Amino acid sequence: MNNLEYDVAIVGAGPAGAAAALSLPSELRIAHIDSGFPNHAKLCGGLLTEEAMASVRIITGVTELPSDVACEPNYSVLRSVDFDNHVTTTMNVGYLNICRSSFDRWLLSLVSRDEYKTLWGVKARSIKKNGRHFEINCHREGERFTILTRFIIDCSGWASLSRKSPSLGCAPRRFALQIALPYSKETEYQAFFGKEYTDWFGWTIPKNDKLLVGIGFRRNDELTSVGGSIMPKEDLAINVNEEANENDGSSFGTNDNRETDRDNPWLPGAFIAFLSRLREAGYVPRIDLPDPRDRMGVKTFFGRNSLYGCPITALTSIKQINFGREGLFLAGEAAGLCSPSSGDGISFALASGIALGQVFRRMLIKHRLKDRARARDYRLYRDLLASEIRELRFNIQKAKMLANPKLRNAAFKFLSWHNGKPVERL
Repeated sequence: MNNLEYDVAIVGAGPAGAAAALSLPSELRIAHIDSGFPNHAKLCGGLLTEEAMASVRIITGVTELPSDVACEPNYSVLRSVDFDNHVTTTMNVGYLNICRSSFDRWLLSLVSRDEYKTLWGVKARSIKKNGRHFEINCHREGERFTILTRFIIDCSGWASLSRKSPSLGCAPRRFALQIALPYSKETEYQAFFGKEYTDWFGWTIPKNDKLLVGIGFRRNDELTSVGGSIMPKEDLAINVNEEANENDGSSFGTNDNRETDRDNPWLPGAFIAFLSRLREAGYVPRIDLPDPRDRMGVKTFFGRNSLYGCPITALTSIKQINFGREGLFLAGEAAGLCSPSSGDGISFALASGIALGQVFRRMLIKHRLKDRARARDYRLYRDLLASEIRELRFNIQKAKMLANPKLRNAAFKFLSWHNGKPVERL
């Protein structure tokens, strides 16, 4: 393949990338790169917030999602269960249950542009600035080629290639694990807290005929940027999200691409113990669970129930957000826009893609993209996301509070008082 030249290259075809493709001015020549393919599964709870749905209406004009995107059931409440303080309460939510992979495919199907090329299965190996252009060195099925572009929008999630640069730096991460169990009875959206199992939280989300059960852990700083399995690879096969998009998991690597995490042998045991607690309390089906020490049993169980693992950006300071520089723009989780208290990244991804559409429209008006991006363009980008940044600042403090059992107990009592729903004893 010969070298290709574009005005903008979008890296990552999750919600941020799709929103950017739908929002950028129509006269731009765009290359859209993703290392995966449209039918790949996603490690994602797949719940759209009211803010996310408002963004969907802006970029698509629709008020109701297609039938193959929407999932059942839909609930108006989230039940929070605190095993440390032995209490539970509910709060009203406006979540819309979706199939993430179908959602991403639907958004991309709405992109209608004259000069727009989607490159699936393309891995961006490196980015180099060469004068007024960027050079993206790409690889696909043994073929190497270079994409030349004036600007880059990095929507490649936690695995962001551009944030491997020391000047941009990676945001802190957690590691999430999720399996799909048979869905046999009516179950609410649920969040679980318990220091015995996790320093973050776990969740269950019913989705058609499956029940997604997940848990998040503190990520070992020594883990590589591609992720890791929860056991040595000779003992456990796991699908590791190799180049995720804003908790949007645009692609999952194969087992040949995974790396191992030998320094965290407690992860499988903690996840099995968590599942056992949920089973005994009646929050998940009465399934047979292996002994955490039975590696072959663990491997069989996780393989049968489609275990996926993926890092999730977890901000500890608003300063860890980075929108890019010198013509490189970061969006969604690549920029650090992911809630550390809930793990929600879709709403922030969509908002950042929409904001970049406005930024590029101003750049076209000011200098027809013949000049490099200036500091004022990045200031506009940040200003357009002011409400999202305020929410993240609040969520950073909320995450710290939820991690502390005493503060969490007080928060549950406050929420119950505020919502007029009593705290129940477990």
